[in-house]
Amino acid sequence: MKQSKRIALGGLLSALSLVFLFMTGLFPFATLALPALAGALFAALLIECGTTAAVCAYLAVSLLGIVLTPDQTAAILFLAFFGYYPILKSLLEQKAKKAEWPLKLLTAAAAMTACYLVFRFLFPDPELIALPTWLLPIGLIGGLAIFILYDIALSRLIGWYLFVFRPKLTK
Repeated sequence: MKQSKRIALGGLLSALSLVFLFMTGLFPFATLALPALAGALFAALLIECGTTAAVCAYLAVSLLGIVLTPDQTAAILFLAFFGYYPILKSLLEQKAKKAEWPLKLLTAAAAMTACYLVFRFLFPDPELIALPTWLLPIGLIGGLAIFILYDIALSRLIGWYLFVFRPKLTK
């Protein structure tokens, strides 16, 4: 792919990711789903343009998301996990076959813990503060179960892109 097409694709997918983050202001019930969709776009960018382009786009969208989007929760979720996970997923699936799932689960648990701490201390929410501490491990286990479903769905979406959508684009 020519350099100009790579730059254009990176800009287009970055702008679309930012639009998804902005949409959380319109659809507050999609605070988790829209950052996940925004991050999934980086899988296509990774396939078409490589790791460097995907990481640069992630950094740009993360910075712009934190500065510009009305819903800081979605921007932080994108920054803390959903933005870089498709890139990390690709690297883990290529390089760490035997330790793939333990590393994925460890990454997800660390991201959930970091998000909890950020939302607990930097953006305190009375409902979050009032939760009993014994619920935290249950929430982490539930979050990891949802993460496994997210990982499987992301794999299927990447497969669909590779085998259905991408051949139609290259014709």
